[in-house]
Amino acid sequence: MGNPVVRNGDQITAPAPAPAVWLTPVVVTLGGTGGFSVGGKVVCIPKDVEDITPEVTASYNAPALGSGTPVPGTGKIKFTLAVGHKASMTKTKGEPVVVNDGASLTYRFTPETPAQVIPPTGPTAVDKTPFYDGTATFLLTPMPKLVTAG
Repeated sequence: MGNPVVRNGDQITAPAPAPAVWLTPVVVTLGGTGGFSVGGKVVCIPKDVEDITPEVTASYNAPALGSGTPVPGTGKIKFTLAVGHKASMTKTKGEPVVVNDGASLTYRFTPETPAQVIPPTGPTAVDKTPFYDGTATFLLTPMPKLVTAG
């Protein structure tokens, strides 16, 4: 039996990777570029998840830096599909169709402007973490009839 197909308009939600804290929730709406539609929406292929354009950005705070006035940082998120997210038998445009097998996606958040904390006294604390790894999940839009792929 297959897994539900990921399509244009479906979303990925990415909780903040501890100890970072997102300033706004990270929810990304996917654009499908596969060669066929399911339920009136184009299916997604791996590049629709792993090479999202424009790049996914997020603003964050790093409370672990200590107490004081937080100065948010920003960075980019890159998602990676698990093997089970790629249909083994259903392909389009030479690529596997993306499916939701129930497992989490992984992502890497790379700060470009590090978060800071300005303490009441002393030097400003700057986040020196080169990257944060986290997990994300698919949020699929309902289909009139479940379509799966394997």
